[in-house]
Amino acid sequence: MGQWVDAFLDYLRWERGASPHTLRAYRRDLTDFQQFFCHYHGRPAFEPLAWMEVDDQDVRAYLASLLERGYHRRSTNRRLSALRAFFRYLQRAGFRRDNPAAVLPNLRVPEEPPPALRSEEIQALLGLFRWDTFWQLRDALIFGFLYGMGLRVGELVRLSVEDLDPSRMWVRVRGKGRKERSIPVLPALQTPLGRYLDERALHVAPDRPHGFLWVNRRGRPLTDRGVRYLLRHYQLRAGLLRRLYPHLLRHTFATHLLQAGVDLRTLQELLGHARLHTTQRYTHPEWSHIEQTYRGTHPKA
Repeated sequence: MGQWVDAFLDYLRWERGASPHTLRAYRRDLTDFQQFFCHYHGRPAFEPLAWMEVDDQDVRAYLASLLERGYHRRSTNRRLSALRAFFRYLQRAGFRRDNPAAVLPNLRVPEEPPPALRSEEIQALLGLFRWDTFWQLRDALIFGFLYGMGLRVGELVRLSVEDLDPSRMWVRVRGKGRKERSIPVLPALQTPLGRYLDERALHVAPDRPHGFLWVNRRGRPLTDRGVRYLLRHYQLRAGLLRRLYPHLLRHTFATHLLQAGVDLRTLQELLGHARLHTTQRYTHPEWSHIEQTYRGTHPKA
């Protein structure tokens, strides 16, 4: 991909505070575009991409190929966004005068609420967790932090012991772009969290001590892949037909709070959204509870 892509990813990492997950996604998207570009112009697959030669027609053809391959419009827009950001970086660095991806608008995506688990699915999962052993404590707390506090998986695995206040009633979360927010720890999790912290030092690898909150079975910091594997394990045990992944629990957290009457501003702070528009995705007019609330509260209903 050349030194430009590496420099771009370094910029995202150090200047914008991008997470490892975001960096992997950008590299994957740019690599996919490189492969398309070489095939589209009949070049050898191993030939480095001449980024200076890319024009808006190449980007347009790439988007069309994504749709032909069955990509969702939301995924296609994300790849277009990656190209925009990369060419914008080349512009600012003085390597290009234009941004060939900036002239193309995002594809229109039908409004639909983010997916969320039903209450009975959450109950099936909660029934699996125990508080007896250290590892059971860890798994239950991780589920509680994802569903009960709406954390992103990157925020979860970056938590350190020092991010907890002495009373263990609040946790400091480092979100996207190095933005920080404080979230209250659910009362039901405070005592188990204290037990976990009391035993945590016994399970940290003595040759590689660290301050991360979550520990894997080798005593190392738990990774986002480890969290996904853990959720997959409990999905199968609960007999859920759909895939259980960290962001689904974050969506469920937001959906259930809104259904319980939490206002958008509060939810925005809890989720760490920079814009209220992002939070408003969870308010969808097709939800049945909105109609029920309307009929039950309007004085002339």
